[in-house]
Amino acid sequence: MTEPDADRAREPLARIARIVASGKVVPVDPGAAKPGPDTHTPLDFAPHPEHPLRRFFDAATIDGFLERLVPEQQADGGWPIDWPAAGETAVLEWRAIRTLEALEVLRAYGRA
Repeated sequence: MTEPDADRAREPLARIARIVASGKVVPVDPGAAKPGPDTHTPLDFAPHPEHPLRRFFDAATIDGFLERLVPEQQADGGWPIDWPAAGETAVLEWRAIRTLEALEVLRAYGRA
């Protein structure tokens, strides 16, 4: 099945791909300093291999961010949040969400 506007979308998608590849909007170097709390990584945009935005990131970029995600897991099994939360309850709630998201990404990419 093809999308009815696939031809019309080709050039805008190519432009978006060039912008994304530049690293100016989404970090593409997993070895660089960890981005701030308002920055998303390629795994946020392409949380599984079949995601439509996955094509904007090469395999090395995805693999690098997966490699960075694994050691972020904490001793209690969860992943931390990297933004200030409103209180301890909010931290616990968001850590649970972050942990589920991390596990889903790792499973989708065959790492869990």
